[in-house]
Amino acid sequence: MKLPQQEVKALLKSTMKILGEQLEENESVSLSSLGILSCKTSKEKKSFNVVSREYWLYPPKRSVKFAASTTLKAVLPTKELNHEQ
Repeated sequence: MKLPQQEVKALLKSTMKILGEQLEENESVSLSSLGILSCKTSKEKKSFNVVSREYWLYPPKRSVKFAASTTLKAVLPTKELNHEQ
């Protein structure tokens, strides 16, 4: 299937908008045969800076997680990695 580049860009833009809206509402998004996208919020973190000798407080952070489906995992090659140096 050959689509014009402008049409592909428009489709991707609208898809990303929809995915973003769903994840913004903390809803997971299931992509058939691919996996699940979900939004995770980390906890607030406290860290000590040894140079300034002060504690720093880092606010909670949101990140997107992807869990591959068994269908996707099945088609990926299961070749072992060589860690030779």
